[in-house]
Formats: sequence, C-alpha cells, structure tokens
Amino acid sequence: MPKKKSAAAAPAVRALTADQVWRPSAVARLDFDSTDDLEVFEGVVEQDRATRALELGLAIHRRTYNIYVSGVSGTGRTTIVKNLLAKVAPTRPVPPDWVYVNDFDTPDRPYPIQLPSGAGEKFAKEVEGLVEELLGELPRAFHAKEHQEKIQRILNSSVDAENDAFNQMAKQADKHGFSVRPTKNGLVTIPVVKGQLLSNKEVMELPERSRRRIEAKREKVEPLISVFLERARDIQVTATEQIQEAQKELGTGVAGPRFTALREAWSDHEEVLVFIDALEDDVMRNIARFLPAEDESEETEEARQAMAQRYIVNVFVDNSETEGAPVIFENHPTYYNLFGKVEKRVEQGMYASDLSLIRAGAVALANGGYLVLNTVDLFRQPMVWDNLKAVLRNREVAIEDIGEQMTFVPTTGMRPLPIPIDLKIILIGPMHHYDLLFHADEDFRKYFQLKAEFDAEIHRDEQTEYEVARFVATTCKNERLRSVDRDGVAAVVEQASRMVADQGRLTLRFNDIANLLIEADYRAHEAGADRVTREHVRAAVLGREEREGLLARKMLESILEEQLIISTEGERVGIINGLSVYASGDFEFGKPVRISARTYPGKFGIVNVEREARLSGSIHNKGVLILQGWLGGRYHDEGPLSLAVTLTMEQSYSYVDGDSASAAELYAVVSSLADLPLRQDLAVTGAVNQHGSVQAVGGINEKIEGFFELCRERGLTGTQGCLIPSANVRHLMLKNEVREAIAEGRFHVYPIDDVDQGLSMMTGRPAAEIHDLVAQTLRRYRGLARKVVKETAEPG
Repeated sequence: MPKKKSAAAAPAVRALTADQVWRPSAVARLDFDSTDDLEVFEGVVEQDRATRALELGLAIHRRTYNIYVSGVSGTGRTTIVKNLLAKVAPTRPVPPDWVYVNDFDTPDRPYPIQLPSGAGEKFAKEVEGLVEELLGELPRAFHAKEHQEKIQRILNSSVDAENDAFNQMAKQADKHGFSVRPTKNGLVTIPVVKGQLLSNKEVMELPERSRRRIEAKREKVEPLISVFLERARDIQVTATEQIQEAQKELGTGVAGPRFTALREAWSDHEEVLVFIDALEDDVMRNIARFLPAEDESEETEEARQAMAQRYIVNVFVDNSETEGAPVIFENHPTYYNLFGKVEKRVEQGMYASDLSLIRAGAVALANGGYLVLNTVDLFRQPMVWDNLKAVLRNREVAIEDIGEQMTFVPTTGMRPLPIPIDLKIILIGPMHHYDLLFHADEDFRKYFQLKAEFDAEIHRDEQTEYEVARFVATTCKNERLRSVDRDGVAAVVEQASRMVADQGRLTLRFNDIANLLIEADYRAHEAGADRVTREHVRAAVLGREEREGLLARKMLESILEEQLIISTEGERVGIINGLSVYASGDFEFGKPVRISARTYPGKFGIVNVEREARLSGSIHNKGVLILQGWLGGRYHDEGPLSLAVTLTMEQSYSYVDGDSASAAELYAVVSSLADLPLRQDLAVTGAVNQHGSVQAVGGINEKIEGFFELCRERGLTGTQGCLIPSANVRHLMLKNEVREAIAEGRFHVYPIDDVDQGLSMMTGRPAAEIHDLVAQTLRRYRGLARKVVKETAEPG
C-alpha cells in the first residue's frame, strides 16, 4: 500500500497578550474630569431601528396597526415609547368626552352620549343644577296660595259631587224603606219600618213574611249603592286627574322654561336633545315625587334624593384637561382596570348599583389615543387577552361583570351599553411572547402589524462610549449619586462590554449599569470618598460576584477537596479538561469538567454516555454526531472504520447541552486512538465542524476564569491555560486578576483555528505524526475485525 502523504504542519499557536484579552475604554482619553462635566443624556442610546418602527406605527392610523415592542428588559423600551408618545400625542386631536345617562324605560341599560372634550362635565353640572332647582322650586310652587286654592277647589268640587250623588242614592233608597249609612267598613243599608230604624236583631224577631218583604226591598237598594260607588270612583278619578293636570301645569310652568333653556344651550347635539326630551317627560310623569308629602319624614327626603340620583349624568370619560391624544400606561392590567366596572354598595344587606357607580377602565380612558401594556403583566390576568382582542375586533368596549361570565346561574344587574373605541395599543414584552402569539393566535397577527425590536447591545466606538458616559452622568443626577471620575466612567464602559462578552459591543441593558453605579456609589460611601473611582466600580462588581457566587464556590471546593477529580498538572491518555458554564439566577460562572474517551475495535460509532443516560440535550448530541462525521471523513483513506468509541463527562450528574465540548471530546478520542497523553494543565473549549474547524462558543470569559480560579487556588505553575477558538478572541473581557497573570506569564490563553493546532498543543507532537499514529491504530482495528469475521466464517 502506498504511503499516505502527511498533512501540512499546523501553524504555531501564540498565546494572547494581556492587551488582547481586554479592551480599555477610549473614555479615559476624553477631556473631562468627572460626570459633573458631562451633558446629561435624554432618551436611550442607539435604538434607531426600533425607533423608526415605532415612528411608523404611530404615524399609521389604522385599527390593525397596533404595535408590539420586543426586547430584553432594561434596554430602554418603555423610555423610548414614552418619549415618542410625548412628541406624537400632543399633535393629535383631543378625543371627545363620554357621559352615561339613564334610559328611563330600561333603567338597567344606561347608554353613552359623546360630547366635545370638556363638555361632559359642563353638561353634567347643568343637568344637576336643573334637577336641584326643580327639587327646590316645585315644592315652593306647590305651597303657593294660587296653586293650593286651585287644588282645594278641585277637592271641594269632588266632595260636593260625591255628596250630591250620595244624597240622590239615599233618597231612592228611602223610597224602598231603607236608610243608607257610611261606616268605616263601607256603606250599610238599614231597614225603616214606620219611621223606625231596625237593627239586625229586631229584623230577625219579625215574622217570616215581614223579613222576606224587607229582603226583597233590600235587593232593589243594592244596585243603587253599586251605581253610587261607581259614580264616586269616577268623581275621585276625575279629581285625581284634575289634580295631576294642575300639578303638571305647575311643573310645566316651573320646569318648562328651564328645559327650554337647556335645549337651546345644547341645540347642536342631537343625542343630548333626545335625552333632554326623555328627561322632561320623565320629570312630568313623576312630578308628584318632587312634591312634599304631608309629613316631611326621612323616607320622603330619601325619595327625593333617589329622584336626584335618577337624573344624574355620569361623566364616564373627561378629556377637559387632556392636551392632544391621551396616553395611558396601565401597569396593573386587571380585567376591571382595563375594561371598566360597575361598582356596588350595600343597602339593607343587599348589593345595589346605579348610574353613578359606572367607572371607566384604561381602554375607555385611552380612547382616541394610546394604551401601553406590558405582556408580562397582561398575561397573568384571566380573560383579559381575549377581551382585549374583542375590543379590537368589535371596536367597542362593554362594561361587564366578570363574575357573571364565570357562573352558570344567570344574574341581573346594570349593563351599560358599550361605547365605540378607536385607539392604538402598544404591547411591550419579550421576544418569546411575540413568537408565541404570532404562531398560536391568528388575531394577534391580524391586529398587531408593527413590531419594534429593541437590541440588547450596540457597536462599540468612541461615540457610543461617550453616550454611555453621558448615561452614567444622567444616572448620577437622577439617582443623586456621587459623581464618577473619568477613570471610573471608563471602568463602567468596560464593564458594559464585559456584560455582552464582546470587545466590539456595549450592553444596552441600562438597568444593569444603573444598578452597578448605585452599588459603586455605596462602596465610595464606605471608603469615605467624594467621587466614584475605578476601584469602587471594581469593588461593586466583585461584591455582586461574592454575594451570588455561593454555588460557584461550593463547586470549586468540591474540586479542591478532590470530591470531583480535575487534574491541572501532568498528562493522561484519553482524558482532557473541558470547560462548562453554570448559571445561578442571572449569575454565570465557569467550571472545568473532565471528559474521557475509550476506543476499541467494533462497529463504527460513538456511544455518548450522557445521551444514553438521558442527560444530554439535542445540541450536545449534535456535536457528538459531528465529531463522528469528522472521524469518518478524516480517516476514510483507511477504509471502513472498525471503531467503537465511548465518550462521557466524568462525575457529571446534571443535564448537559451545547456543543462547546466537541473540540475537547475530539482531542480525547484522538488521544485514545493514538495512545498519546494530553496535557492536564490546559483546558479546552470550542465547537468543531465536520472539516475540523474550531468554532466560537458562548460564555468564554466565565469558562477561562473558572479554570484560572482552580489553578490559582492550587498554585499557578506558569504552564497552565486554556485553548479557545480564535473567533472568540473578540469576546474576551477577562477579569483584572486573570489579565495580571497573563501579563506575568503565569497563565495563558491560546487561540486556535482548527483541531490540528489543538492536537499539537495538547500532545506536544506534530499533527501529522498524531494522525499517522491514529491511522496505525485504525488499521490494526480493521485487521482484528477481519480476523474475527474470518474465524466466524470458518466451519467450527
């Protein structure tokens, strides 16, 4: 067999310098002494794309162009929304007022009336004033001499007419030998014999014949009484009608001019005129309820107050002081806070409500303007999302009792008619909420056509660093913190780069920066300093790590106490130190993990122990399969591989995911095949593709610092370090103590581009030699496999 050509030697790997693992801030070169010299920053730093999307969404006035603002909390989403609305809303027309009034025919269904902004309160006061005047003037007019004489004449006339009718009936009864007498129980007929009134006893003592004659005459008298009673009722009805007509005339005389004046004042508003007509008609029908009873009791006063309540005008939405379109930020979007409610009060042990207890929610208050909601708060509330979509779909908001919707027993209560709605809704929330709604809710896709996506980081240059410096100045002013000196501002900017693990970017999570400044200010206070310096910023960072790093310390101690076996010196075949990242809340830390590989003849494939134990995620499984592809492609010249591999992360008992261990796993497999030991003073991270290129991974700073911390605790030897993908160099923003160790040559970070470089670093051998050794092993495995097949095929 011809000898295979050796691969080209991998280029030498140079360790990174201390300057390469950290990018200092250019702010330190600017001409200012402290944040007192910097101009405060209005708004937030560079969110141009999101801002343009918001501006477009606010400019398009269509009911489907509501806006979803996505992004990470603390990136200025709410601030930019507020600032843009503060500019746009005043240029929009002020929306109308809305009032609720009673429908006197169906009192449980009050209806809304639209009025120009500021007119609602005016109309309510005018109606209230009219009713108060009627409650005062009508009783006075009732007591007037002229009206009392008129009523008395009607009463006297009715009494006289009733007396005449009675006298006529009595005369006719007398002809039949009976006298008719009124009693408290009604009219009674008494027989008269020889001019004498007979009692019942006396009648019973008469002979049978005489009694029958009396009863025969009584039967002729009874119809006379019935005719009289019917006539008396007619007289009383006529008198009542005459009194009512007199009172109506009284009411018309007192109330008519006032209603006429009210109509003239609101002649341009047809809905108002319809209500005034209904109001006047109801007042006239109930004029007696305005008049005093014979005894001025508490019940009478309560009845008059009930009449005043009957005619109240509820100013549901008042835009009298609104400038431009309303802007409502509803921070507690419960069902009632959003859609309104009808409050109840307890009367005589029972719940009761009336027109005055109808309350507007945020949707009605934002009508004609903008309603801003946070999805995190919104989706915690039952029934709110579906009802909000109904508002957008029907373009109206109805005030309903949520309890009625959740019970099988029908209940009665006040149900105001809905009001038309025209508003723009702005939802602020995380991107995964947007994805969930977009894919699971067709209504969302229909009504939220605009997405404004906020980035969590920006490009880092002198301009953006200066803007962050101005943000630091603004925070110091707003939070009343000590000023930060120039070097302290530079430390904050550098920390903003570390937060996103990128030398070329800065975080836009300004809440995190503000919290850092608050803690740095406290450190300055503890030190008795007048200004915040770099040391105070660093102390704040270290303080947070110490507070949140209990789990990290526990894991480190378990390694130092050799409960977890991790070597940082020497060499081992098939064993390598990988690097992993753990999270405790929002605190992330790195920890080395031992990866081991065993190889032996067999059917080609890799057994991923984590996968078999169901402790491996899909991405980690993918990395192992890619490793298998690299092996097959790299050594295909050796023919079909008769190779079995077992890979595992030693003493790992939790769920594992990600492909950042695939480079380390590859080195462990090659080490086992070539029977070459790997350095234990180096830890490895990186993902590989099927062609052997080493690709960038996440959490690079935490991984390096986790291995460094272990080496430092055991004692730095000067040979220890980490192998990382070259693509990750731009992500390095390592801690001060790591940079110092690198500068002194006591710790090293090596960037590599492909696996050949990594193999050479880990074994101290040229890559070509390593591959030759692997090829020899594979040929031997294949020979063993052929022998087994041959022996199996030969007859026993």
